[in-house]
Amino acid sequence: MPRVLIHDSLNPEDGAMLQALYSRSAASVTTHLDKVRESGSGKFMERFYIGYGHRSIGDCGSTTIFLEGISELAAKAVQDWPLYSGQQTSTRYIDFASQPLLDPAGTQGSKAVLDRWMDFYTGRMDAVREHMAAEHPWNPAEGDQAAWERALRARSFDVMRAFLPAGVTTQLSWHTNLRQAADKLDLLVCHPLPEVRELAALIRERLVAAYPNSFGGKRYQAQDQWRSAMAAAATYIDLDWPPASVTRQAGVLPGGCTSCDWKALAQAAGYADSRYELRDPDGTAVFQSVAQFDAAELAGWREMLAVRPVKTDLPQALDAAGQIRARFVLDYGSFRDLQRHRHGVVRMPLLTARHGFEPWYLAMLPDKVREEAEVLLAEQARAVAALGLSPEMAQYYLAFGYRVVCDCTWGLPSAVYVAEMRSGQTVHPTLRRIAQALGSALEAAVPGMALHIDHSPEAFSLKRGGQGIVERSPEQAQGD
Repeated sequence: MPRVLIHDSLNPEDGAMLQALYSRSAASVTTHLDKVRESGSGKFMERFYIGYGHRSIGDCGSTTIFLEGISELAAKAVQDWPLYSGQQTSTRYIDFASQPLLDPAGTQGSKAVLDRWMDFYTGRMDAVREHMAAEHPWNPAEGDQAAWERALRARSFDVMRAFLPAGVTTQLSWHTNLRQAADKLDLLVCHPLPEVRELAALIRERLVAAYPNSFGGKRYQAQDQWRSAMAAAATYIDLDWPPASVTRQAGVLPGGCTSCDWKALAQAAGYADSRYELRDPDGTAVFQSVAQFDAAELAGWREMLAVRPVKTDLPQALDAAGQIRARFVLDYGSFRDLQRHRHGVVRMPLLTARHGFEPWYLAMLPDKVREEAEVLLAEQARAVAALGLSPEMAQYYLAFGYRVVCDCTWGLPSAVYVAEMRSGQTVHPTLRRIAQALGSALEAAVPGMALHIDHSPEAFSLKRGGQGIVERSPEQAQGD
């Protein structure tokens, strides 16, 4: 009969080494635990780790890092990692009026830019909330008044977050295993932003103190120089919009061809090529995608795909069926939500003003506030340009409402997950629109597959009023 043992109370390095001993001994973990007790907590790995010489040991021990008082740009840098796990303070539910601002330029002009964004955010919030209340009055038939008030507050944050600068500070957690922490820090110490490099050095210092056997390794100058060069070239993308075309990533097609006719090769290999485009009423392109899925591969799954229930993930095996690559314009605030879906390639866009401010935010404002916002945007764009900063450093002084060009590549399971999860009524409307477009692209690319995309129009939802984390009274907890 199998044995199931759970040991969660060990020091992360001890727990990692305890697991590693399975690879060199058939003895029970209870036997290995005696060695832990012999060595003392925190000393067990010291006896074995250096001689073992295998990085996978670090995969077996985990830690949680809490980061506070860092900019939204630094938060995105930490989270730009396929295996990131953690949580962050939400601009959709928390009032950021009292959050400190990071001003790396440190000039009178740079401070004035940040202050103007925050003055508008705090000074117009009540007017926007009153406007929302008039637009969406409480209906007792739909829910209680407290839920309506919470939903109204959240909706106001949805709108006004557009005027928060990326230099506003935030808090986040990072739960990671020891090896992934080391690997990610190797990249962060070479990041283009000084704030991120300094943060990475501080995190490493704390981890070396806590887990010296996992983070005390030698660094190599050649590796850091190469990583720094790659980080400068690849950390941020700044694409034109609309692009001339959206093509599959180079080197993915049969034979690794990067210059020949990729479409012909795809069709010859049995790929179904499907393109989709979403345009605004004025004809402006908003979303473009190309999907290439192996028709023969999907044929074997056809019956199962047709009856897939709601909220049921596709198996990872379907990643082999092909990919969908999408480019679209999206405000930076909503890109931050999209970036949390990490099973795929979601490139980090450079935050600039050149693609304009997302019109949805302006349309949600009362007339007088909208006129003030338009004046603010024109003046702030000139003020940021006058700071004379590099494009990377100028990001701190630009607001979340500016649009960026996103470039994402997903396999079928993750594309379906993103489209379904982010098309729901409680998702921010600007991201929801992109998710609906992705869903339409998938419907065209894989006909007959059961897709549960919410294509309903935007509506004020009281569900937002029930999505908080609240402390229960002792009486409530007892009744569970």
